[in-house]
Amino acid sequence: MRNSLTKTLQAGINCGIVSCLILLGVGYVHAKELVRRDNGALKALLTVPDTPHRETISHSIGHIVGSIDGLKLIRHFEGLRLRAYRDVTGRWTVGVGDTHNVAPNMVISRREAETRLAMRYAQARREVLAMGLGSLSEGEIEALTSLDYNLGARVLGNSKLVSDLRAGNRTFAARDFLLYSCASKHLSNGLIRRRFAEASLFLSESRQ
Repeated sequence: MRNSLTKTLQAGINCGIVSCLILLGVGYVHAKELVRRDNGALKALLTVPDTPHRETISHSIGHIVGSIDGLKLIRHFEGLRLRAYRDVTGRWTVGVGDTHNVAPNMVISRREAETRLAMRYAQARREVLAMGLGSLSEGEIEALTSLDYNLGARVLGNSKLVSDLRAGNRTFAARDFLLYSCASKHLSNGLIRRRFAEASLFLSESRQ
């Protein structure tokens, strides 16, 4: 039992150290190479119109949001699975990375998956806007919405990223995305890609 606990703690420490090293640039070359491989696909993802999804979101929250880049990013990295499964943390998940009200062996339709995505996306966006972060560009809101969708409002609200934003340190906040690159105490290449994409979206527009 003690050995198991020690290994778990050590894994968490190692993940934290590696995340910090990436943040400081020691692991930047590896992370940059991962992003380079996805660069063309991500550029296409963030520039192709996505009218059907815009309409779905509009129907769910009552108005059309200014940008849906964050939604596209979520769809790209979460994927779509119509049968419930356990994610890397052991939580039951279904649709586009949705962990809310999911039962074992649940099977949903594509339409339900889209509805769940629209509702969770709208919720995550509202949570970001309620954090009192001052004037944010649409790119910043969308990037934070993607992070909230993945981490949850409680984790994001208590994060170093949000603390840096409240202090007006937007450059530090952009780097902070990479602090959340671990899954089950292990550094994840997929999360590194996602965090770089979110940080890029975060920095894509100036505040109005």
